[in-house]
Amino acid sequence: MSHATAWVIPNDHDRGDVLGAGVTAEEAVVDAATIADRRAASNFRVRYRAYGLVLAVNQPVPGLRDAATTDSDPTVDIALQNMPAELADAPAEGQPFYVSSSLTPSGAPVLVARTIRGGAFIHIGHADGKECVIDRSGSRIWMTWPPDARVDPYGFLLEFVLGFVLRLRGVLCLHAAGVVIGGRAVALAGPAGIGKSTFAAMLGARGHEVVTDDVSAFTSRDGTFVIQPGPARLRPRPDAIGLISRTVGTLSWNLASDGRYAEISLSQPSLTQRLEATSLGAICFLERGPAVAGARLVPLHPADALERLLGDTWGEPPADRSMRAHEFREVSELVAVTSSHLLQFDPAEMDPAVVCRLIERNADRWFPRKAKAETWACTGTAPATRGRAL
Repeated sequence: MSHATAWVIPNDHDRGDVLGAGVTAEEAVVDAATIADRRAASNFRVRYRAYGLVLAVNQPVPGLRDAATTDSDPTVDIALQNMPAELADAPAEGQPFYVSSSLTPSGAPVLVARTIRGGAFIHIGHADGKECVIDRSGSRIWMTWPPDARVDPYGFLLEFVLGFVLRLRGVLCLHAAGVVIGGRAVALAGPAGIGKSTFAAMLGARGHEVVTDDVSAFTSRDGTFVIQPGPARLRPRPDAIGLISRTVGTLSWNLASDGRYAEISLSQPSLTQRLEATSLGAICFLERGPAVAGARLVPLHPADALERLLGDTWGEPPADRSMRAHEFREVSELVAVTSSHLLQFDPAEMDPAVVCRLIERNADRWFPRKAKAETWACTGTAPATRGRAL
């Protein structure tokens, strides 16, 4: 697990300690409304839907589905290439609360996050010049980028930025793809580059609806968890396209603007996206390594699933202590009521179609699952017999 320098984002009740310069919490709230009013002249918005949110954006964004006019989900207002001067020129306040462990070739952190405007806004800066400001409620986003930005700005927005906004709003956000098998969603989890998008594309081409890719937003409902539909695309690494094509036939795709990912639209005839929130039936962790006959499935104890999920929450996003604590509670509850399995595969020996059939055949055995002795996970205390601290 990678680690980052962690500082606490000032909470609403802490603002009096950090505002300084005579700025009050009430004035900080007024600032947010004033900034919105000054932008009102540019009120063109395209309404999209992703992760259980309505996204009202001032310009078209590739990879998103239009929201229905009757959609009543919470709305996030997004202004691209339109940063108000009040935010662009706002001075940084104290130490950054997050510095990424990933570094540029020159040794600078790729991402730095800090509060501005008396704690009412959060500024995230990317080493390639992208800047993003998010209001404290997670309801407004401003983002700009230079023409030569190395990382695809839309991918950054739909994954990293919205992943942070979801967590800011208290939504559990994990690094996983989701595919519907047998009426329930199977989350494909694992570190970057392990093959989540690749297996999601192959299962999708075999007739299973894809829910989301890479970023999975979960909400608790009636004692279980549901996974929300994400953007209408898959983003495997370009070198995986050959494997996908050999396994399930040709899929239409485009290279992302930064060349790092292949964009596969879920709107093409051979793929379908599940457009409704779907109950989570199982979590399947992907792991490369020697395996019998190229691949095998191994049941995971909830403690192991908890450790894996907490060790790979989406993209090492910024978070304060309260967000981390909330995430720990939510993940603990999720693994207590969800069947977890480890899919070990040997890329040199496996037949991808056989691996897909292995997942399909076992799906019926995985769910439904009852929360029994694993209720310890909800309290964050593992059985003493495991001899391991989480």
